[in-house]
Amino acid sequence: MTDPVSQKPFTPPIPANEAERLAALHRYKILDTPPEAAFDRITRLAARLFDMPIALISLLDESRAWFKSCVGFGANEVSRDATLCSFAVLTDEPLIIPDARLDDRFACNPFVQSEPGVRFYVGAPLLSHDGFNLGTLCLLDSQPRDPFTAEQQATLVDLAAMVVDELELRLAAQKIAQSEEEYRTLFESIDEGFCICEMLFDEHGKPHDYRFLKVNPTFAKLTGLESAVGKTARQLVPDLENDWVEIYGSVVQTGKSVRFEQQSIALNRWFNVNAFCVNEPQNHQFAILFTNISEAKRVEDERKKVEQEREQFFAVASDLQVITRTDGYFQWVSPTFERLLGWKPDEITSRPWTDFVHPDDINPSVLETDSLFSGNETLAFENRYRHKDGSYRWLLWRAKPQLEEQVIYGAAIDITDRKLAEVALRESEEHFRTLADNISQFAWMADANGWIFWYNRRWFEYTGTTLEQMQGWGWQQVHHPDYVDRVVKYVRRCFETGEHWEDTFPLRSKDGEYRWFLSRAIPIRDEAGTVLRWFGTNTDITDHKQAQLEIQKFASLADSSTDFIGMCDLNFVPFYINEAGRKMVGLEDVQQYRETPVGEFFFPEDQDFILNSFFPRVLQDGQAEVEIRFRHFKTGEALWMTYNVFYLQDVNGQQIGLATVSHNITERKQVEAVRLHLAKEREQLLQREQSARETAERANRIKDEFLAVLSHELRSPLNPILGWTRLLQSGKLDATQQREALATIERNAKLQTQLIEDLLDISRIMQGKLSLTVAPVSLTFVITAAIETVRLAAEAKQIQILLDLTTAIAPVSGDAARLQQVIWNLLTNAVKFTPNGGQVTIELRQLDHLAQIRVIDSGKGIDPQFLPHVFEYFRQADSTTTRKFGGLGLGLAIVRQIVEMHGGTVWAESEGENQGAIFTVQLPLGSQARSVETDAPYDSVTTEAPLRNLKILLVDDETDARELQAFLLEQSGASVTAVVSGFEALQALDQFIPNVLVSDVGMAEMDGYMLMQQIRSRPPNRGGKIPAIALTAYARDLDQQKALESGFQRHLSKPVEPEALVQTIVTLLKSTK
Repeated sequence: MTDPVSQKPFTPPIPANEAERLAALHRYKILDTPPEAAFDRITRLAARLFDMPIALISLLDESRAWFKSCVGFGANEVSRDATLCSFAVLTDEPLIIPDARLDDRFACNPFVQSEPGVRFYVGAPLLSHDGFNLGTLCLLDSQPRDPFTAEQQATLVDLAAMVVDELELRLAAQKIAQSEEEYRTLFESIDEGFCICEMLFDEHGKPHDYRFLKVNPTFAKLTGLESAVGKTARQLVPDLENDWVEIYGSVVQTGKSVRFEQQSIALNRWFNVNAFCVNEPQNHQFAILFTNISEAKRVEDERKKVEQEREQFFAVASDLQVITRTDGYFQWVSPTFERLLGWKPDEITSRPWTDFVHPDDINPSVLETDSLFSGNETLAFENRYRHKDGSYRWLLWRAKPQLEEQVIYGAAIDITDRKLAEVALRESEEHFRTLADNISQFAWMADANGWIFWYNRRWFEYTGTTLEQMQGWGWQQVHHPDYVDRVVKYVRRCFETGEHWEDTFPLRSKDGEYRWFLSRAIPIRDEAGTVLRWFGTNTDITDHKQAQLEIQKFASLADSSTDFIGMCDLNFVPFYINEAGRKMVGLEDVQQYRETPVGEFFFPEDQDFILNSFFPRVLQDGQAEVEIRFRHFKTGEALWMTYNVFYLQDVNGQQIGLATVSHNITERKQVEAVRLHLAKEREQLLQREQSARETAERANRIKDEFLAVLSHELRSPLNPILGWTRLLQSGKLDATQQREALATIERNAKLQTQLIEDLLDISRIMQGKLSLTVAPVSLTFVITAAIETVRLAAEAKQIQILLDLTTAIAPVSGDAARLQQVIWNLLTNAVKFTPNGGQVTIELRQLDHLAQIRVIDSGKGIDPQFLPHVFEYFRQADSTTTRKFGGLGLGLAIVRQIVEMHGGTVWAESEGENQGAIFTVQLPLGSQARSVETDAPYDSVTTEAPLRNLKILLVDDETDARELQAFLLEQSGASVTAVVSGFEALQALDQFIPNVLVSDVGMAEMDGYMLMQQIRSRPPNRGGKIPAIALTAYARDLDQQKALESGFQRHLSKPVEPEALVQTIVTLLKSTK
């Protein structure tokens, strides 16, 4: 880019349409005008919207940019070459300059280099409505800016359009003001008289006067009437001729302007008048532009006296012109004679004129000619002249004698087309009258004001009147006196407004009888919409009215009935429903049911039967009945009806509709429905009782089987425990046999413990209280730990356990102990049901967002019939006394519940017995499960005397349990004080404060909960704050919660591992320090 200081300012080119653009600008006459608020609002708005310091409305003429409105700029105009707007008029799109100093076109511009130091510029063109760019609405800033967005450009363009709209409004206002001034000057300075008037009508709709609304100064000079505004013509001129009112009234009524010359004898003046309608037609206003031609008329009269008669005559004649002599020949004919009749002038003048007249018209023509030569004047005489081709043309003559010269001046116009039209019109009217006279209705015609001038023959035959009696408004004579005033008032209003008229009223016949008629009238208008005449008819509806009365009588009787009574036409649209029927189905009023087809009275599923089967049967057989439901229109409830339908006939036996008298049988149907419902309920109750009995029997059978199994499983471990215990007490066992005996006792005691834990888990599951401790869990670790618990059992049966684990698998979110319980249960089952020397495989895979564990064994397999029940409570494939495998049948039910609590699924597969089984578990990776805080797993106690120097108060009413626990605690180094009841425990607390309290819960007189409440009510120096552990056989979650609420810090269920008890004491003491 070049250095802007070393360059000359860039001169913008001149637009190609500069001359036309400047002409468009000057047309608005806006340059050098004072500031105007409308334009200033736009520039202020633009500056505010876009946060700009400078906003201008810039208009470019030949040499400058002139500012109609400025915000933030001191000058009113600048040189055209110096302004950036010179470039903006070269385009019809907004011109945007983000930084003028970086643009070669503007870098040297004086307004860029010096004050105001323009850097940013945006200008929207001011496009006139004919497309010329007048200038810009521009925004300037001394700081560079980002280009405007499309939305900002559109807003600026809209503001520019508002500027142009203001220019157009300003121009229009100037034109209106100029026009008003010109009109005012013309109105007050013209030589012609001018006035605006309002036509006034009498009660019959005929014009009878007019009021002056506005007059110009010349009005009084030409008419001699002073202070005319607000007065009527007859007030100013009482003996005013009626011709003026009739002419002006015709102008107002027809909307057609008229120009005429008229003498006012009352004013002793002649006027040349141009009258025309102004403003809206309903205002009945017209304007008169006139001159006083009295003097011109006087001069014309004098001129006519001296002017030759022929010139006088031919001045007003047209087309054919002739001069006729007394000898029966034409003396002269105009050239148009040949054009209209085909005869040359010499052919006409060489023969008597009677040779060219139609034979039927010769005598009347001769008599008219003789009358002319007697001194009379002919204004309108018709006859037929023969064309050279043999046809005849109708001519209308005007003639005047010149007795001194013994000639007649005549002029004629060709009226053949009019005559043909009159003939056609007469024939049309004759056809119309013939048709009108033969219709059964009365017919009549009236003028635009309602003045009846024609009736058909039927009217006179019925009323016995004549046209003279009935014309105009005479028809009121045959109207009933009770109705005539209303009829007259309504029909006058329609005649005045042009609205269609329709009414019903009685008319008196020639016999004095009144019959009811439906009367209608329509306006006949011209192409401009002006009413020319009215055509009306009267139709005898007496029979219809009588039928209505009969219907009303029927309706009165029907409304007293409580049944549904209704009638409809053959389109199945109701035209009558009695009041009881309407209330029965929830219809509000007559209009509602008349707009509701019959089909909608029924439910959708019944409508096809009613419309397409039942109604056709009624129309064929005459009557039919069916029990069906009506639909209540408000509540939608069903109404059972005996629907009895028959068809209606007119007097000629033609079917005209359907009628029904239907009875509501809803109550009866409800009773029947109740009976049917009770019968069904009895049957269903019997079925449910039978089903319940079978279910109970099956449950009892399962319960009995389970109790038998439970008894077996609980008693079986007791047998070796008791046997080995007695052998140990005999003292006859050596050291090896003693170790074997103790191991057997421990194994069977753990087996009983596991059975109890399974029962408790099932109880928790069935109560929805099984809880999880949620954390990220490595399934590889869980599987490995579970394998360790079953490894000895597998080795005992020489079963090979194969691992196929995917180690690179994301952890799952869950309870590690419970998941280990799942795997242990599945592996235990696999080992249990796999024969010696078999194989168990455990797989771990990741499937998308799931972790999948499969336990595959080569064992007994599962019967296909039992496979769907394998995860149910207390279900075993073999629960007989001869079964080979033990257990309560709870393990797999617990597995399913734990897996589902982790958001997973479990299922079993087997090809059948002796085909092995596959158990599959799928768990979501990172799934969420319900969490309950519990103690962390027990760490093994490694020290030999972890409870050394601790004083422990032990409370238990069971001697064996108390002595065992005391011995175990003392073996771990504790000093134990053992008591047998809560009362003794409170007494011991009065003697010393132990480090920890270990108490049973289920004790006589004062249980562990009551004891803790007593202790916690003591002050700290009397043991109120000592740590406490509940050691109890009550092992439910509810028991644990109750123990903690009563004041225990820990809850352990019996039997408890010694290490677990010691570790719990250690952990509790650490947490309370």
